[in-house]
Amino acid sequence: MIRENKTLCEFPSLEWITIGGWLYPGCHGHPGSIKKQLFKKCKFYDIDKDIIFEKNYSESFKYFNKPNYIILEVEFIKYDNIVLKRKNFEIQNKENSKNW
Repeated sequence: MIRENKTLCEFPSLEWITIGGWLYPGCHGHPGSIKKQLFKKCKFYDIDKDIIFEKNYSESFKYFNKPNYIILEVEFIKYDNIVLKRKNFEIQNKENSKNW
């Protein structure tokens, strides 16, 4: 992604976290500057029906906390890095923190 000058809209709160551990419980850090949508779609395996299916971002969350579904694949959205550079800011004093 760095070579393509791309980035993600969210980043895990913990440096050592796995992608599954980050995505499933919503353990994230979000810059608040762009729309919060980390991924486009998820691919799931339904253990009971023995089928694989895909759901888009908004439909996928209802399958996350069910024991009969396994997340197989996630398609992350890559944003242009310039979008974040334009909208991010550094908190250097108490006054800046009010923006956050």
